Amino acid sequence: MQVVRDAERARRAYERARATEDKEQKRLYLEARVAEVEARNVELDKFVEQLDQLLGATLDLDDFLDFDALKATPEIPPFQPGIVATAEPAVERDGFMPAPLNAMQRLVPGAKGKHERLVAEAEAAYERAVRERSKREQDRQAALAEARLGHDELAAKLISRAEAQNAEIDAFRMRFEAGEAADVVEYFSLVLDASRYPAGFPRHHKMAFVPESKQLVIEYELPSVTIIPTARQYRYVRARDAIEESSRPATQTRSLYASIVAQVTLRTIHEVFEADRTNKLETIVFNG
Repeated sequence: MQVVRDAERARRAYERARATEDKEQKRLYLEARVAEVEARNVELDKFVEQLDQLLGATLDLDDFLDFDALKATPEIPPFQPGIVATAEPAVERDGFMPAPLNAMQRLVPGAKGKHERLVAEAEAAYERAVRERSKREQDRQAALAEARLGHDELAAKLISRAEAQNAEIDAFRMRFEAGEAADVVEYFSLVLDASRYPAGFPRHHKMAFVPESKQLVIEYELPSVTIIPTARQYRYVRARDAIEESSRPATQTRSLYASIVAQVTLRTIHEVFEADRTNKLETIVFNG
C-alpha cells in the first residue's frame, strides 16, 4: 500500500509541475504576441509619420551637390607581405659545435682525435646551414621585392583610376558652369538621386533644360496611393490567437495621399532651387 501511495504522490507532483510549465509557456507566448503587435504598430506609426514629414525632412538639409564631394580618394590597402617580411635568424656556429673535452675526457685514449672529427663534421654542417640559409634569404628578398612591386602597381592603378575620375568631374564642372544643357540636367539629376525617401517610393525622373529661358522641366514619377498602409492599427485577438488590423478610413487615405503629392512636388522644387548656387535656373516646370 505504501508503494501505491508513493506512486500516486509522485504522479500528482508531476502533473502539478507539468501544469505550471504549461501555464508559464502560455504566458510567455501571449507576451510575445502582444510584443509583436506593439512592434508592428510602432513601425506603422513611424512610416506614416515619415509620409507626413516628407517636405520637413529635407528643409534642414543642404541639397547643394559639391563637385569636390563627387571626387574619389583612392583607398590603397596597406602593404602586407606576410612571412616574407621577416628574415630568418642568423645561423649560430655554437649550436653545431660539440661540447669541449674536460680534463678527464682528454685522458681517454683516442678521445682527442674523435673530438676533432666531430668538430670537423660540425664545421661542415654549420657551413652547409649557412649556405642554405643564405639561399633562403635570397629567395625571401626576391619574394619581398615581387610583393612590393605588385603592391606598388596596384597603388598606381588605383591612383590613376581616381585621377581619371576626378579629371572627369572637373570637366563636368566646367561644362556645367558653362551652362551646357546635358550637364545641367546631369547635375540636377544627381541632386534628386541623392534625396532620401521612405521605402517603397519610386525614384524615377526625367529632365530637360532650355538654356535660352533657363527653364528646367522635370517629369517625376509619383507614388501610387498604395504607398499608404491600408492598416490604421494592429491588435491581438486572444480568443482566436490572431493579429487583426483595423482599416484606415478612406477619407484619411485620400487626405494623406493628397498631402504626399503636394509634399513631393514642393520638395523636388525646393531641392533643385536650393542646389542651384550659380543661378542656372529661373523656372522649374514640374510634371508629376
